[in-house]
Amino acid sequence: MKKTRFFFKGNEDLITNVEGKDVEDLQTMLAAYGFLKSSVAKNGRFCLQTKQAVIDFQRFFKLKGDGVVGPVTKTTLQQPRC
Repeated sequence: MKKTRFFFKGNEDLITNVEGKDVEDLQTMLAAYGFLKSSVAKNGRFCLQTKQAVIDFQRFFKLKGDGVVGPVTKTTLQQPRC
């Protein structure tokens, strides 16, 4: 099976109502890891469903479950997985 690895291009935190390519990539990651429904993925808008998926991801990895994709969450998301 091919390993999946993602990278964020920007350095800013991703929060509710932010839009853009990094949010689209975030949604793709969360969908690939099973935290976000594919129907929500790739709209590029950090909506409430995306925030809840981020919180679920953070709690799963024992991070602060605040729904903000900051440096620690980004690093965890970017770690290679099978």
